[in-house]
Amino acid sequence: MFYFLGGLGIFLYGIHEMSEAMEKLFSGQFRRSLLRLTSGRIRTIALGCGITGVVQSSTAVTVMIVSLVEAGLLPLRQAFDLIMGANVGTTVTAWMISMKQLPSVPWLMPALAAGGFVLMAWKRFPWRRQAEMVMGFGLLFLGLDWMEQGFASGGSLNGVMQWVLAMGESPAAGILAGVVLVCIIQSSSAGIGILQVLAFQGQIGWGAAVYLTLGQNIGTCLTTLLAGVSLGPEAKATARFHLIFNLAGVVALAPFFAVFFQLNPQTAALPVTPTGLALFHTVFNAVSVAGLYPFVGRLAEREARRMQPDLPY
Repeated sequence: MFYFLGGLGIFLYGIHEMSEAMEKLFSGQFRRSLLRLTSGRIRTIALGCGITGVVQSSTAVTVMIVSLVEAGLLPLRQAFDLIMGANVGTTVTAWMISMKQLPSVPWLMPALAAGGFVLMAWKRFPWRRQAEMVMGFGLLFLGLDWMEQGFASGGSLNGVMQWVLAMGESPAAGILAGVVLVCIIQSSSAGIGILQVLAFQGQIGWGAAVYLTLGQNIGTCLTTLLAGVSLGPEAKATARFHLIFNLAGVVALAPFFAVFFQLNPQTAALPVTPTGLALFHTVFNAVSVAGLYPFVGRLAEREARRMQPDLPY
């Protein structure tokens, strides 16, 4: 249990360090890019995907988008497109975690040690942000190793996870468990990371993995909703769209998976691979973008009319 909790803490800290270093490196460029956006929707979605893939935090990017909308610097339609792109970009973390099974990963530990010594001994290191980014990357994998050891040690932790996985076999219970998990740890990347650690050990099947992942996509909206509570109507509309986007994808695809697994129970029991889970996470968000893409303009117009009651719907 303590190995798992310690590993989860290191994993979250690694994501935070990597995200913070990359945000400091590129945030100025990102903000300038956002403010120079043209009307090209595909370009806007791609920018949202790219920003989140680099910053490694869809929450940070989405909150930044909400703040720009609140400041009147970003129209609703472009903000909605950016959020859709951010949901695809956040899946990059899952692909990074899946690298843990590749033989090239062991170089990360020496890099982690070297980065720590350099940062402590050389306060004005010219590539300080890059070193912090590499350290965050190394801490992420160190946290994964500790979480894996926590699962291997058994005890009460395995009992809890077996209960969660049992809930995951049911569509509604699995989605709810995914929502609660991400609301507790405040990181969808960490939630996917936990599922991938289980996948490394062959302890999770596709049935539970799919529903828990769908729930985590809803749970990640909590921070954005909280960020928009004290802001104006435009910011609230942006935060609300983040929830609508994730809910729409889950509501549209969850029944399909429920029927598919009911008809193919052997598929639901098949063990998940970390790469397979990363692929599912990416494809799910990409399909959600494609499905909602034609309706974003209408949603933005509807929100604009809602903020101006004198205009007819």
